[in-house]
This record gives sequence, structure tokens and C-alpha cells, in this order.
Amino acid sequence: MTEEKDILKQFSMFLRSNSVESGPPLSTILGNFGVNTTKFCTEFNEFTKLLPNYFLIKVDVLIFS
Repeated sequence: MTEEKDILKQFSMFLRSNSVESGPPLSTILGNFGVNTTKFCTEFNEFTKLLPNYFLIKVDVLIFS
């Protein structure tokens, strides 16, 4: 388990399953912390492809130093 001091930033957001796009506002939020938004969106959409697109999923994002 990672120690609390290694976490640089922690936040939550709600994303609609299988329909996340890499444009604003998501790219602005994740890009500020050096996250590859295109890769994140591709992986998230692939992971949620079997769910209906009206599902809202709470995503907890942890940015480590």
C-alpha cells in the first residue's frame, strides 16, 4: 500500500460509461497533472464498453509524486 505522503493530488469525478472524449474539460483537468488524456479515455471506454452509456461511474483519480 502506498503511503499518504506519496499522493500529490486526489480528486473524484463522474464519467458517463463508454462515451468519454479527450477534449475539454477532461483534457484540461487531467493534462494539468501530466496524465495522457487520450490514453485514459481509450482505456476507460474499453473497460466500460459493455455498460449502457447512461451509466455514471464515479472515478477516483490519484496523482502520485
